[in-house]
Amino acid sequence: MDDRNRSYLTILQEAELLAMGPDAVADFLKSRAEAGHGETDHVYALTEERLRHRNHPRITLALARYAQYLSTVKPLFTLAPAASPVRLAILTNRAIAGDPFCLDSLFDGRDQAAAWLMRAFRAEIDALFENEAVSPDFWADVLVRHNAWADIGDATLQLVVAALSRNPGLLGGASAPAGSYAGRSWARFAGVAWSLARRLDTTPEWAGVLSRFLMRIADGPSEGPGDALEMVRRWVSDSPLIREEELEKNETGVLGDYQRMRCALGRQSLMHSPAILNRLLDDDDIALSMAAAMNGMLTAGQVRQLTDRGGPLAVFYLSHNGNVWAAPETRDALAAAAQDCVGPLEWVQHHHLSAGQKVCAERMVGG
Repeated sequence: MDDRNRSYLTILQEAELLAMGPDAVADFLKSRAEAGHGETDHVYALTEERLRHRNHPRITLALARYAQYLSTVKPLFTLAPAASPVRLAILTNRAIAGDPFCLDSLFDGRDQAAAWLMRAFRAEIDALFENEAVSPDFWADVLVRHNAWADIGDATLQLVVAALSRNPGLLGGASAPAGSYAGRSWARFAGVAWSLARRLDTTPEWAGVLSRFLMRIADGPSEGPGDALEMVRRWVSDSPLIREEELEKNETGVLGDYQRMRCALGRQSLMHSPAILNRLLDDDDIALSMAAAMNGMLTAGQVRQLTDRGGPLAVFYLSHNGNVWAAPETRDALAAAAQDCVGPLEWVQHHHLSAGQKVCAERMVGG
């Protein structure tokens, strides 16, 4: 858009921004990004470009993080050194207008984007894959190593999976309508995520990274594999050392990495087949029992069954089950077990409890 076709509001807003100090410009760009696109936003690509040409470090960094036009951030990304604050800010940008953020758009084609990802610094991978604005379709393409992403090695993919596990918007598409773009993207991504349990090597490294990731995926509804329980056998370690470490971790109230993988697969199976609850509860594998603890519609007797068997381990995983908190009988059974095997102070202060659960737990302990 040339100056002759611009509105007077845009021209006035641009004049103010070009006259402002760098801190004021940065504050404006941040507030604008947080507000989203609206009728009161009169800053367009040409104004962002003219701000970029001020070449002030404070303004440049703010544009990298909060600019709403790809034409603004692409040249900044190209010129910035690897893992520099400007590049990291662009990779975390959630304000770019139009389609969901796509790495390809920062390069001249997907092949260049894939080549960059394979040599990217860990900080860059973290910034990109913890960005809530990135499309789940892009996540899925990378995870399945499809087309241009086919040559991504395990070391890079493990960093990608670990970063996705920390993405606060990971489950954002889980509640989207099934026929919507967001719903379809989430369904494809979740399906690819679960398929990793079948396709990846069962190494200790993958057990650690993938189990944390799939436990997050299991927190939301997803169309997982129909043979999830059959895949459980893949993730049983034959190492006596790992088995010994698992027992030690269980005594402290957590599952080992391979156990956590089996727990995630059990949770997925239970979500789609609630009738297998008793099978999981009675299974010799403590990991599958903890899947029931996290996702089962449990009675007070079943809560006691789990805590009698698992002690602090069962208390930990039962505390994540919203169904247990919803009914007074199961909540009281959990509170009694928690005070017996964990202690009132640790129970209330447990960092995995939500704010509402902590209030409830404090009342139970106080009572």
